[in-house]
Amino acid sequence: MMKRTPPMKRILLTSLVLASALSASATDYTLTSPDGRLRSVISTGATTTFTLSTPQQQVLAPSTIAMHIADKGIWGHNTQHAKVRRQKANATISSPLYRRATVRDQYNALTLQLKGYDVQFRMYDDGLAYRFVGHMPDSVIVKNEEGHYHFAADHTAYVPYIKSRSKKEGEPIDRQLWNDQQTQFTPQRLSETNAHNLMAMPFTVALDHGERLCMVEADQIDYPGIYLLRDSTSATAQPLLNAFFPRYPRTLQRGGHGNVEMLVQEREAYIARCAGQRTYPWRSFIVGANDGAIATSDMVYRLASPCQLSDVSWIKPGHAAWDWWNNSALYGVPFKAGFNDDTYRFFIDFAQRFGLEYVLIDEGWFSTQSTNIYDLAPDINLKALVQYANERGVGIILWAGYLSLARDLENAISHYSAMGIKGFKIDFLNRDDQPMLQFMQRTAQLCAQHHMLVNFHGTGKPAGFQRTWPNVVNYEAVFGLEQMRWSKKDVDMVTHDVTLPFTRMVAGPIDYTPGAMRNSLKGMYYPNKRNPMSQGTRMHQVAMYVCYDAPLTMLADSPSRYLADASCTQFIADIPTVWDDTRVLDGAIGQYIAMAREKNGRWYAGAINGWQARTLHLTLPEGCRGRKARMMCDGPNADRVPEDYVITHITIPADGRIDVHMAKGGGWALIVDK
Repeated sequence: MMKRTPPMKRILLTSLVLASALSASATDYTLTSPDGRLRSVISTGATTTFTLSTPQQQVLAPSTIAMHIADKGIWGHNTQHAKVRRQKANATISSPLYRRATVRDQYNALTLQLKGYDVQFRMYDDGLAYRFVGHMPDSVIVKNEEGHYHFAADHTAYVPYIKSRSKKEGEPIDRQLWNDQQTQFTPQRLSETNAHNLMAMPFTVALDHGERLCMVEADQIDYPGIYLLRDSTSATAQPLLNAFFPRYPRTLQRGGHGNVEMLVQEREAYIARCAGQRTYPWRSFIVGANDGAIATSDMVYRLASPCQLSDVSWIKPGHAAWDWWNNSALYGVPFKAGFNDDTYRFFIDFAQRFGLEYVLIDEGWFSTQSTNIYDLAPDINLKALVQYANERGVGIILWAGYLSLARDLENAISHYSAMGIKGFKIDFLNRDDQPMLQFMQRTAQLCAQHHMLVNFHGTGKPAGFQRTWPNVVNYEAVFGLEQMRWSKKDVDMVTHDVTLPFTRMVAGPIDYTPGAMRNSLKGMYYPNKRNPMSQGTRMHQVAMYVCYDAPLTMLADSPSRYLADASCTQFIADIPTVWDDTRVLDGAIGQYIAMAREKNGRWYAGAINGWQARTLHLTLPEGCRGRKARMMCDGPNADRVPEDYVITHITIPADGRIDVHMAKGGGWALIVDK
């Protein structure tokens, strides 16, 4: 377990000021952003509160925070005599496996120093963050953490309601904690949100004057995840959202999908057992002048604990051919497709042809009748497949259900690493209480020691872990393409797709698993597990490879279909998965987004559209201007045949201005020549 200690004094901290509260009454302290745009008033006294304002409006009215520590009192109460430390920082964080190569870490800070703990506040140009820091000599039990977030007005939010894995309506709150955070977003007034249904983070709110707020969590290590619940007694004009945390499991029982989960039967009366000296997760409030500013915020990354690895050169991001979504639906081959060596050699050959870095072998490579991860399927010689893949420059990643791996974690990682496996996709965790976070941390650490990648599925949202352990290359926690195998006909995936960059993706990478080659227009979709399709055009799928953050990203459809359309497939394969620069060119939540990305001096651009056909007037970055490029866009008949697209070669104008037309549910992408 990684020891959590208070942060060391940073070289770049300047203007250190120490002060004391002069009376026992409440005292107000003002904290502003480096550019002066954002302002918070932090109040001490019987309780600790903070506000958040822009020049245009007050975002949060006084909001109360506290931590209840068993036998130690309540941190955040009776803070009249706090010492106050102010500081500034301006640093640069190296981020080689992220959406930009470096991240600026500039903020003004205020710390309330109290007996046994601190409360730290940081104000960035794009938002406010706070956290508690413990200085106790012994371990502590955290009974609860309070966060009463008081909105100054009744705005519309994009609400990610939590649905229990049991999918029963009206589940008790504790039952809702059995979830995978795969949810769509409901536009709804804050005052109208369901006060009995947990809401996940990120939680995005449309403020007045086009401004946006996104509530996120960062540096969640060895601590349960945060949820939100509306306070049903709060005033409609100023809604109150309360923090909610999973309590510590008391008893667990094996069950769930394939019997590979551990289901909580009873819970303790507390949320966490913690070291006395440690930092707790950041609670952060990103504020953007528009939708695009939210989509490109680095708040979660910069607040995360620094990378724990001295060498990350072995971490290889990239694309993976994947068998599960397409049911290994191969055709035109001289063998029976399934869980056998012939099938996976075909996947490996396909990956080699298009320069894909990996093949991901999903559920079925070991016995599904037990959790014995060493009991291989009878027609698979995994060791021989690894050798075959290595000879072709392709790595193999294996799926594993949570309990299958957890029951013999260290030995399993050591065994498959020695065989040459490059990583694990770990599924059906479906909890984010403290013991599950401890498992995830231990797994990331062990896999890093063996130079293995980790892709967490069936899990909570990312909260900075990908900076601390960068071998954790992706998270699911998203209503992704897999839902198209079974969702009802009335599901609106296209609108969801253009909501994700402003909501879930703010927290970190998403394993949406794009790449469907069977596409459908509005009203054409129907669920089909054996032969699934996507909603929207072919270009809608292709553009996701530019617009979505995913250091490890899937090609979800059948190699046979990709081989039948080699031009489209090569275009996808030519798009990197990590970046040196990322910019939002234009965007509106739930309608569309257009992005430009740069890698090794080469620019890429993409746009995903909602259900309204539109033409965007974009200005591409300077590095694109006057250059030749390969452009892929919706074809003239994409409004009738969603697979219709056109690839053309263009010269980008010297002013960088380009008009992009997208069909309903369409998309657009561009790769600038070297």
